[in-house]
Amino acid sequence: MRRSYKFRLRPTRKQEAALDACLEDTRQLYNAALEERRETWRMGRHQVTFYSQDAQLKEIRAEDPEQYGRWAFCCERAAIRRLDRAFQGFFRRVKAGEKPGYPRFKGRGWWDSIEWPAKKGGARWDSVPHPKITRVYLKGIGHIRVHQHRTVKGQIKTITAKREGRPAGPRPQEARQQPAQESSRKGRGTPREGSPPTPRPPPQHRPHPGPRPRPDRPRGPQDHQHDPAAKAAPGRKRRPRAQRRVGQIRPE
Repeated sequence: MRRSYKFRLRPTRKQEAALDACLEDTRQLYNAALEERRETWRMGRHQVTFYSQDAQLKEIRAEDPEQYGRWAFCCERAAIRRLDRAFQGFFRRVKAGEKPGYPRFKGRGWWDSIEWPAKKGGARWDSVPHPKITRVYLKGIGHIRVHQHRTVKGQIKTITAKREGRPAGPRPQEARQQPAQESSRKGRGTPREGSPPTPRPPPQHRPHPGPRPRPDRPRGPQDHQHDPAAKAAPGRKRRPRAQRRVGQIRPE
C-alpha cells in the first residue's frame, strides 16, 4: 500500500535560493533533452531513448561541475525520466487515436517540482535526529527544517520538493520608483501608487462684481446702494455700511 505525506518546508534564505537554482537547472536539462529528441527525429528520423540521454548525463556533470555537478545525480536523472514518460504518453495517445499532445518546452512557471529517491544518497529524511524538530537533507541545498504535523508510517522511498503559490513580489524598500506618466492634458498627470501627491496651488480669491444695471433703463439713485463705487446722490448724506444694514431690518 502506497501512501503520500505532505509537509511544509521551512528553508532559510540561502536554502530557498538553492532550491530555486536547482529548479532552474533541472528545467534547462529537461528542455535540452527535449530539443535533442526533436532535432534528431527531424534531421534523420532517429529516435533517442532514455538510456542514451542518461549516459550523457555523466559527461554533462563532468564538464560543468559548478552548475550541474553540485546537485544530486538522481534528481537530474528524474528530470530526464519525466521527459521519457511524457513521450510514452504521447505515443500511447497516438496509437489509441486520441489527441496526441506532443511534449512541450517548460517555462519557468511550468516547472515547480524536483524528485529525489530516498535510497540513493541524494536525499535523506530525518537527517538530524531531534526529539521535536524534523529535517530533510537534499544534496547541494542542505538540511531543511520540516513542519511535520503527523507521524510518518512505513519506509520512505521518494522525496519531492514542490513550489506552490504565487511568488512573492518585491519588498517596499526594494521596489523601484518610476516617474508618473504625463497625460495628454496639460497640467495633469497620472500618479502611480506610492508616489507623493502633487501639491495643488492655493485658490485665488475673486471679488464679487455685484449686480449689473439693466440696460433698458438709465442708472439712478436707486442703484447707488448696490454699487459701492458709485457716488452718493447730491443733497443726500451717505451713511456707513453697517448702519444701512441695520436700517433694513423691520421690527415686528
